Amino acid sequence: MTSRVIREWLAEYKTLPEEEMHTYSCMLQNKEDLKDALFRLFDEDFTQEIVDPVCHQLFDFYRSGRKELQRFSLEFIPTLITAYLTDISRNEKKKTG
Repeated sequence: MTSRVIREWLAEYKTLPEEEMHTYSCMLQNKEDLKDALFRLFDEDFTQEIVDPVCHQLFDFYRSGRKELQRFSLEFIPTLITAYLTDISRNEKKKTG
């Protein structure tokens, strides 16, 4: 279920027209199932094929200039840092790219 929610989120954002971005960015803060899925993704042993597009999209959110999207992406920074440091301590540097 986790990957299904995340894949739908990735696909949904790519198809949004510019005039719907404000509504989407406001609605995103209320999507608890998505937030839970993303936190679970970063807490578990994840595969690069799903983490790469997620990180890319979070980075795009941050660079978008929209406050709501920036806040959404910043929520995951502590979890991403923890995942990075955990992989480094396990000597799994290939996963941290």
